[in-house]
Amino acid sequence: DDLAKLVESCGDNTAEAVNKLMPELQQLLSGELKAYGFPPGAQGIMFGFMAFRSIIAQASASGDPVQMADARALQTGMDMFQQALAGTFPSDDKIKEVKLLLAAA
Repeated sequence: DDLAKLVESCGDNTAEAVNKLMPELQQLLSGELKAYGFPPGAQGIMFGFMAFRSIIAQASASGDPVQMADARALQTGMDMFQQALAGTFPSDDKIKEVKLLLAAA
């Protein structure tokens, strides 16, 4: 809810929302960034998103149905995050649905 309030305070300015959220994301994701070998801070978050995009592209192009399904699950999560940055927040049910998709991937 606090993160949603930060985003809402930025109106339609996605760049401002990203700037306000970055310190919060760094704190929330610091353990995961370290666990997966990404550098700390904003750079690690950017590298993580670049890695997700690369995984999605490679899996989508693989022709393997399992990898393609995994890519769709990851893209769904990325889309949900980007929509939240733009001020469209998912319902609790949607979050649960995406978590289940990602856990199965």
